[in-house]
Amino acid sequence: MRRLVLAASALLAAPALVFAYLPMTDLPQHWAAIRILLSLDDPRFGFVAHYVPAWTHTLYVLPYALALGLAQLLPFEAAMRGVTFLSLLVYPLGVLALLRALGKPAWLALLALPLVYNRAVFWGALQFDFSLGLALLACAQLATPRRGWRSEWAAGATCAAVVLSNPYGVMLVIGFAALAFTFGERRGLAQHGLPLGVLAAGVAAWLWLGTGSFPPGEFYFEPLSQRLANFDDEILGGYRGHSEDLLLTAWFATWLLLAHASLPFTRRRWRALTPAARAVCVLPVLCAGLYFVLPTHTAYAKAVHFRFALLAAAWLPFAAGSDALVRRPRLSRAALVALACATLVLAWVQLARFDREARTFDTVLAHLPEQPKLLALTFDRNGRVMRSVPYLHFLAYAQARRGGVIAASFIGEFWQLPLREAPGSDRPPSPADLAWRPQDFAPDGFGAWYDWVIVRARKFGGRESLSEARYDLVFDAPPWRLYHARTGGRPK
Repeated sequence: MRRLVLAASALLAAPALVFAYLPMTDLPQHWAAIRILLSLDDPRFGFVAHYVPAWTHTLYVLPYALALGLAQLLPFEAAMRGVTFLSLLVYPLGVLALLRALGKPAWLALLALPLVYNRAVFWGALQFDFSLGLALLACAQLATPRRGWRSEWAAGATCAAVVLSNPYGVMLVIGFAALAFTFGERRGLAQHGLPLGVLAAGVAAWLWLGTGSFPPGEFYFEPLSQRLANFDDEILGGYRGHSEDLLLTAWFATWLLLAHASLPFTRRRWRALTPAARAVCVLPVLCAGLYFVLPTHTAYAKAVHFRFALLAAAWLPFAAGSDALVRRPRLSRAALVALACATLVLAWVQLARFDREARTFDTVLAHLPEQPKLLALTFDRNGRVMRSVPYLHFLAYAQARRGGVIAASFIGEFWQLPLREAPGSDRPPSPADLAWRPQDFAPDGFGAWYDWVIVRARKFGGRESLSEARYDLVFDAPPWRLYHARTGGRPK
């Protein structure tokens, strides 16, 4: 059964290796940042005048380090696809590992598949995706009795990888360990001093590096009614139409079939659970509660609460038991296989549709020179397949492939990236909301520094079209247009 789960998980993640474009909003920015780190001194890209590495300023580095390592063996784009593939694969593998540590059947790992293409994945949060799966693997190692120094060092390495991914993963492992300790797993956890010490050091390092690094922000709390209405979209929430609603309903129904007879609603069932099993039953409830009570934004972090809807769902497979698989083996296994097949078909069909739609961007790239100064005005952020703004940062693919400098770059906007703008760079700061408010673009201000403009819109006219006196229209194939700036009536 384990082989079936592994094969299904690999097949579900395989679109990252097959398709040129995935609908992951921030992924182009990660491509650009990794290309800069890889080719900083390459004169073909022109990065050295504008960027400097900053590895000592952040712990947000695991996917970047993996990509740079793979790029020593593979072409750049193949390395990036490999890292994305791994980021999709790590969650179901973590579920499989923790189920094994809890003594539960591997069949239940098929419940993880519908959650692979979740809301955080469609946001392109590579670090979070890695941290979720690695956190589950670390929890599995902490739930397993120590078997010697090799296993202890392996658990320490996993916890180090979690620390180097995202603070959410660190919080998940600490939450699991704290609950297991509270419920009586004291001696077993005491034997895992090395991985727990790594986690403690990671927390201290994140707090130390983050002190003074957060940009000022505003406190905002999304209304509870809106949170309740958006709960399912915060778990999946990517494709247009109702396909994800149907998949989520089928997933929850399958989970209920497998879990209703083992949920610890009675004292007898609760007492029969191990401390680790109790922890994984409490964590979904705790995460759901945090989704409803945490602020939306704070002065130090944006989008604080929304990931906890996904995390509540991500813990649910562990609350299912083997009773249904024993009493109704045919029905339970058929439901799990049907759910896995539906997940695979939906993902491959929708991602193929998006890739076909997004490949028109290749023609835009073909008209760009090396080292362009480029900005994008993205009026149509969704396209016809997705509703998760996958085109918001598409111009960063141009920087990854052609070099140069782009507006609205994550570099300089987010302190967590291991890059900073070079002190001598003459690039003017971009408006904070340029990607979201292209209608505010003013060619006489910061825009005068850029010589190329990509416009994406379903219909052109008015604010979606640039002045012919200032720009030459180089390429016109809706929804894309490419403009080249003029100087004194002539092209720059």
